[in-house]
Amino acid sequence: GLLAELRDPLCTKCRLSEGISEGSTCLISRGSLNSEILVVTKYPLTSRSQKEMDQYLDEAGITSSRAYTGAVKCRSEKEPGKQEIQTCSTSYLEEEIRTISPKAILAIGNEALLALTGKVGIMKHRGRVVGERENTPVFPTISPAMIRRNPGQRAGFLSDLSHFSRLLRGQKAPTAPPKRIRMVTTPEGLKALGRALRTAEGAVYDIETNGFGEFRPTSIIASLALTVWDREGNAECWAVGLGHPESPWRGKWRRVLQVLQSSLCRSGLRVVAHNGKFDGRWMHQFGVPIQLTFD
Repeated sequence: GLLAELRDPLCTKCRLSEGISEGSTCLISRGSLNSEILVVTKYPLTSRSQKEMDQYLDEAGITSSRAYTGAVKCRSEKEPGKQEIQTCSTSYLEEEIRTISPKAILAIGNEALLALTGKVGIMKHRGRVVGERENTPVFPTISPAMIRRNPGQRAGFLSDLSHFSRLLRGQKAPTAPPKRIRMVTTPEGLKALGRALRTAEGAVYDIETNGFGEFRPTSIIASLALTVWDREGNAECWAVGLGHPESPWRGKWRRVLQVLQSSLCRSGLRVVAHNGKFDGRWMHQFGVPIQLTFD
C-alpha cells in the first residue's frame, strides 16, 4: 500500500544503516491508513513491544485505531543522535503523517519528542499538547521502558494517557502550565481555594519549611503552593503564605491548615507531590494527614 511505498530498504542517508541486517533498514508505519492516532516511538516497535503499548492504551480507555512508527527508522545498535533523528523525520516521518492524516500524534520518549517538535526534555513537556506536526497536535509522554526501570512512573504515564484520551474525545487537554498564580491573603481567598479543592480532580502540592525536623518546638511550615486541576484539564496555581515572617497568616498558620484539611484529605482527590515523603511527614505533624496518589 501507500505506506509500503514510502519505504526505502536501500536507504543510506545516515550512519544508522551501516552494517545492520537485511530487513532492518527504513521500517515504515504499521497500521491502517485511516488510523485516528499515530504512535511514534524511538525505534520501530517489535510485535511484543507493540502489544505492550496496546495494553496501556486499552487500560487508559483509548479505543481509537492506531498506527505505529519510529522516530528512527532503522533497528540499529548505534545510538541515534540529533542529526539521524532529523534525517529520518524530514525524509520519512513527515510523509507518513501526511499519508495517514491522524487525528493526533502520541510521541513516546525523548527521541519522538525531538523528531516531531524539535524540543528536548520529555519530563518537562509530557502530558500536554506541545505544538503540531503537519497540522496534527503532538502529545508527548514517557516510554514504557522508563516504567520498567522505575515502576513508580506507571501512574503518571497512565495519567498522561488519560489526558490524551480527552484530547481524542474533543475535550480540553492541558496545553501549557497555568500563567496565573492566586495569592491567598484573605479569608475570602482561603474559602475560594477550599471550593476549588472540593470540586477538583487533583492537586499537586509543595511546602517550604524552616528546617528538616518537624518535631522541633520552633518548626514551622513557611508556605504552601498548589496547582489544582479539574476534570476538563483546567489548572490554576495557588500560593498560601503560612508561618513565613511576611505572611498575613503568620500568627495563625496552623488554623489555616485546619481549614484546608478536609478539602486536601478528601476521598477521591488525586494528590501529587515531589519528595512527598518529606512533605507528608510535616503535613501530618501539623494536622493534615494527606494521602498521595503519586510521588
